[in-house]
Parts: sequence; C-alpha cells; structure tokens
Amino acid sequence: MSKMFLLVGNNSFSFTDLFSNIYISTSQLKGNDSCLRSCVNINTVEKLDCVKQENSENSNGTQSLKITEYCSAKPCHGRIHKCFVKNSQEFCELPPVGGRRYRWLLRHPTEDMRKNCPGRVVNIMTKNTCSDCFCQCSEEGAESTATRTVSFLPQYADVKNNMVVSDVKLIKEDNVVQIKIEQAKLLPQGKLDEKTRAWVPVDILIYQQNVSEGAFWASRNNSRVPLVKDVDYTFLNHEKRRLNLDDVLVDKDWVITGARFRNSEDGGRTSAIQLEVFKTKYDYQTGLLSSVEEEQHVAVVANNITQSQNSHYHTKRSAKRVVKRRDPAGNFTTELISLPNQYLEFRLAQMMNFNESVVPFLDARPAAEKSVVPYSGIGIVYRSSRTLSGTPGVISLRLFGIDHSKLDKITFV
Repeated sequence: MSKMFLLVGNNSFSFTDLFSNIYISTSQLKGNDSCLRSCVNINTVEKLDCVKQENSENSNGTQSLKITEYCSAKPCHGRIHKCFVKNSQEFCELPPVGGRRYRWLLRHPTEDMRKNCPGRVVNIMTKNTCSDCFCQCSEEGAESTATRTVSFLPQYADVKNNMVVSDVKLIKEDNVVQIKIEQAKLLPQGKLDEKTRAWVPVDILIYQQNVSEGAFWASRNNSRVPLVKDVDYTFLNHEKRRLNLDDVLVDKDWVITGARFRNSEDGGRTSAIQLEVFKTKYDYQTGLLSSVEEEQHVAVVANNITQSQNSHYHTKRSAKRVVKRRDPAGNFTTELISLPNQYLEFRLAQMMNFNESVVPFLDARPAAEKSVVPYSGIGIVYRSSRTLSGTPGVISLRLFGIDHSKLDKITFV
C-alpha cells in the first residue's frame, strides 16, 4: 500500500545533529606533533583547540605580531572521525542554532558568495600550513543537544479497566525518541468503545549534563526518579545506530496492551534497538481481559520462536541499506520496501549545498487509519519511494488487527 508523505512540520522527525560534518585543521588536535597527523587516522573525542595564525606586520617602522584566531561556532560534542584531506578551504559558517554548520566550503568562492553569507566568512584555513580535514562529528558528550536518545520506558494500557492498545505512533518529546500508545476499552466480539479512546501520556524526561555521557531522570508524582542507561533509555552513537525491522504478532487468544523499544537480545554497547510488545490474554466473546497477573502485559519480541509462522524468521537477519543522496524535502509517495527480520543503520545524508540530515526520518503519524478493532501485532518497517531514486525514506509503525474469523489469516490495518 502506497502512502503520500511530506517531510515537514509534525509529519516526521529525525535524530537531529546526531551525525554532522565538520571542517578542522590538524593543528587543532592535542599533542606537539598534531600538525603532522594524517586525516585518515583521526578518531578522537577530545575537544579541539582554536586555529591560530600568526602574521608579522610593519607599523610606523616597527615590527608587530598580529594573531588571528578561529574557534568553531558549533563545536563537536563527541567523536571526530571518518576524515579525509581537504586543504585550504574558505567557508561560510552558519550561526549555531541547529542544523548544518556551513552554507558553502570552497577553495575559491565568488565575492557574491562572501557578501551573501548569512553567518561569517572564515578564510584562516587558506593560510594554514597544517593539513585540513573534512570529518564526521558523531555526538556523544554530555554537552550535546543532538537528538541521540531512545526511551526504553514501556507504555501500558490500563488492563484493570479493560483497556487495550487502539493506536501507536513514534514521537520525539524532551528530545527523546519514544513509542506512544492510544488506549480504548475492549468490548465483546473484538470491538472497541470509541468514546474511551485516549493517548496515554509519556513521562516527562529531564536531561542531566553532570556526567560524562549525560543522564536522564523521569518526573513522576512531583519527584525525580533516576533512570538507568540501557535499561530505561539508551544513547545512539557511531557504533550503536542499528534498528531491527520486525513484525511482532501474538497468538489469537491474546491482544496487544503495550509497547516499547529495548536493546536487542544480544545486549552489549553496540546492541541494536528492537521493538517489544506486551500482550494480555482475553476472551473474544465477552471482551474481558484476563485478571491473572501472569497473563497481563507479557513481553514479546520477534524471533524464530515467537514468529515461527513467519518464514522470514527462519533465516539470519539481513541488512536493509538506507540510501542517502536525494534531498528528502517535499512530497513523495512511499511504499513498504523492507521485510521482517531485517535491520538498518541510521547514517548521515549528504545533500546539495551542504544540507545534511540523519536518515532515515521517523514517521510521526498515528499508525491506524480509522480502525475500530484491537490489535494482535505491531510492526516497525522502512518505507521509501520506488520511483525517486535516492530518497532516504522513513521508519513507520504498522498494526495488525485481530482475526475475527478465528482463522490463521491476519488482517492488515
């Protein structure tokens, strides 16, 4: 099924500034021999020094020393790596208000380009005797304001009041990517009480910069609760940027009552992010959820056991490559181009005129389209254009309605 998509406003969001480009001189690196460093070997989390250029000038017959200094308006709060040589470039540096650092970066810009620079023109690198490098900045430090956090906090429907998941969507709140659920009361024979539909609030998350990597607290009942990294949330970085693409379906006597992101089962600091759903047993005829605690909010992830009916889980998980060349702005039609049991990696898209984005984007629209049924599964998929080559695409959630016929067939919603 194709969907028209527009990457603007509240329709989508991204891991803003997680990865970006930065132009540096090897003289900015720490160490006495920094000027001799090779661009390709740079891999550092140290803060850069400013570039200093000393010029001798004659004034009224006397010799004076003029020192010109350049410090980046938007420093990299993380790892500088993936560099290559790009010497003697002049550039237009934009104000540090988010987004890209440069409007242009050229050896010989025109005078009109200099005059129309909306920031400041910097030419100190053209006079530098050290190697200059064009690098990737991967945000990792506590000072970073980049979107790099994924919440692992679960969202549950109120099963004590017979509520189930009626919709889901991806959100970015408090600069954290999260799954948000809508709930509604379950009625007999797989129906929902439309009057009870409501989105379940997420916790207010508070970022703390007083530790090396940063940390989070949750605001609950007028108090702050410390959260645990890789239990309640995680940070993406250049090593941890993989997302598993899965369909997580449950047996016919169960219904979806919650969802969250989590680290994949292999764990570790480079673990992929995966979708986890929570199921609760129910009686189709009466519409009542089980009151047995062990049958409420049971966690399920996709693997060859839980999804044994899906042939895609009979093989090893495969990669889905994200294209990154076309500017993603504007209208385009997206189609499902991923398969269950694949994965993708977030990456820096390099566009025309130094536009840059972390791709793929994330679809902020609710997954359901006027559905009135509870769900037996949630999927996380990659959608892109088959006609516009190079379009980065979006990550979307999808829902699987319960099977009213009690057959093996699952209804796609």
